[in-house]
Amino acid sequence: MLGNRKRLYGCVVFGLALGMGVGFVYARAVKVTGLTPTATENADADGMVIVNYNVGLGVTEVQCLLTDFAANTTYAVTVGGSGGGAGLAITTNPSGNGSGHSQVGGVDLTAGSGCIDVVVWIEVDGVGGFNPNNGDDLRATGTNCP
Repeated sequence: MLGNRKRLYGCVVFGLALGMGVGFVYARAVKVTGLTPTATENADADGMVIVNYNVGLGVTEVQCLLTDFAANTTYAVTVGGSGGGAGLAITTNPSGNGSGHSQVGGVDLTAGSGCIDVVVWIEVDGVGGFNPNNGDDLRATGTNCP
């Protein structure tokens, strides 16, 4: 019985060592919560964005969650930081919730001040047809900056 525990412990330690190897080292995580919906979106719409820079792979990972937006609707989400920007498309389910993940190579969006700005646009033609100059397409904004 003791021999099995030692083997199990050895496997756990080895597995943790592999997980902490190159490719799994994050500089820092930056979170934006409490998106503010515009008058043209559901008043209860909210969301959260987490941005991580993976030092080992040299990529920024962006994870986004939208809640209580319009049902069955595709949104374009742009995430900008002092190190650059990223974008992703999220289609909500019948409850108005959706999530998405994106990776941007060679860019650290968390660099500098770590300020992240999030803008959510509605896609009018389903092919990224939002117009940043058209206020009607803007649906929510958020930032972690003062």
